[in-house]
Amino acid sequence: MRDCHNGIKKWPLHSQTTPVQKIVAHPASRDMSKIYLPPLHIKLSLIKMSVKAMDKESEGFVYLRQ
Repeated sequence: MRDCHNGIKKWPLHSQTTPVQKIVAHPASRDMSKIYLPPLHIKLSLIKMSVKAMDKESEGFVYLRQ
């Protein structure tokens, strides 16, 4: 019979963690407050979707086109 390649591993329970405490193996090497790309990416995709949904003859679309 073939061995299961996805072996089941029993992980040890954490004894001193609290719900608020974050368990991080490797902390970030940069200050996370100075990273702007993820929110900017989300904003740009939302703007792109809203412009696609706009009426092409509306005043708002004409304003954006100018």
